[in-house]
Amino acid sequence: MKNQKLLTFINKFKSSQQFAAKEVVVFLKNNTNAKIIEDFNRQQLAKGKDSNEKELGDYSELRTGQRLLAGKQVGFIDLNFTGEFYESIFVNSGLVTDKKPALFVGSSDSKFGDIIGDERFKDVLGLNQENRDKVGFMIAQHLQKELLRYYSV
Repeated sequence: MKNQKLLTFINKFKSSQQFAAKEVVVFLKNNTNAKIIEDFNRQQLAKGKDSNEKELGDYSELRTGQRLLAGKQVGFIDLNFTGEFYESIFVNSGLVTDKKPALFVGSSDSKFGDIIGDERFKDVLGLNQENRDKVGFMIAQHLQKELLRYYSV
């Protein structure tokens, strides 16, 4: 009987990495969690920073005039004139291998390809280190709870 319990534990332990990876994907696909991560990206952009904390630069004279007329800030590029680009930001996740989850931040509207394709803005979609740490902490809390449940069965 004791040997069976030990064998059961060992088998669970061997598959725990795959279990954890799948749980991370489920957690990231959760609509509430995805919205939080999307908002992290929007907040970075609203400060004029990309995922590497690099400033996006300044608006041209023409664009500055357009933004002033629209009542928008002109101190730095924030890529938010109509709000459509911000609203197009989405998060998706999946397994790269059976044991390695991945998070993808993208734009759901192809009309913003010129923004994303611009060398200056190539890193606007994604999380800076501070936000990656926040997401990592969220995942760790979730995994702790799920692994405790996984091993208690």
